[in-house]
Amino acid sequence: MYKIKFVILLTYNFLFSQNQIALPKIEKNNYRVYGMPYHSITISHDNIITFDKDTVKVNEIKERLLDKYKNSDFDYTVTFGESKNIHLFIDVNSKFNFFDKVFTEISSTVNPVVILRGNFENTTNSYDIIGLKTKLAPSFYKFSAPKYQFTNQEIEEANIKTQNSQDDFPPIPEISRFPIKNLTTAIYSIQQEIIDEQLINKKIECIKVTNEGLIVKDRKISFENREFWTGLESNFNVVFITFEEDLLYSNYIEYIKTRPINFNLINTSNIELVELSSQILEIHKRAKIKICDCVK
Repeated sequence: MYKIKFVILLTYNFLFSQNQIALPKIEKNNYRVYGMPYHSITISHDNIITFDKDTVKVNEIKERLLDKYKNSDFDYTVTFGESKNIHLFIDVNSKFNFFDKVFTEISSTVNPVVILRGNFENTTNSYDIIGLKTKLAPSFYKFSAPKYQFTNQEIEEANIKTQNSQDDFPPIPEISRFPIKNLTTAIYSIQQEIIDEQLINKKIECIKVTNEGLIVKDRKISFENREFWTGLESNFNVVFITFEEDLLYSNYIEYIKTRPINFNLINTSNIELVELSSQILEIHKRAKIKICDCVK
């Protein structure tokens, strides 16, 4: 009897969360999207989050994801494949300064390719699922299993050393002998010399996504202006994307819909698009890292 009541309560909570969420209008999928969600995350207009029907806080998302994958045979830091995507159901009035935190928590734990849903249908029939597939920005605090377990004495000594050498800055990641192979990896670090090296002789443009459209220098570009993106591919090597804190999710979706997919999922062009999360901008600010003059 208790189990029946529990199941009914979970079902009621999920249906209630659906009724509280106005999903964005998405006319068609931008890429192959099929299969039921491996995980479903919802965000209401008043910033209430559910993870697989349970109400959670932002900082609990990472824990939930790690708990699901820690006993699995596959590496949860790489692509899961079509059957293991995370589907996000986000209210159109949610703002970037909140849903970006959820994005960062996902990226810190698992492969950041997600489905931004336009309907609540849960089915294996791909024709019934409406959503946009996109790759979220990385997280500076990407989860990885520790290579060495420190003793308590070593941790204490390291903490003392850190307190004496830094003022609450994130620690520099452990030394790696592997070369930096892409710009995004360099940008999501706090090593100025690596960032500078990757940007040598690059033609750079910066775009800010706002509720009024795209801001490029002093120009406003409408979300519908697809020719603008074609011009970027012809004239620049690197494009940095930042987002207005009050950007509504409905307008974030407009940006996703009009941006060429090859910039994000299957990059076959010579241009690199790097989206900058609120997290990395704050970390760079504290660490006095400068990407370029146009990134504010």
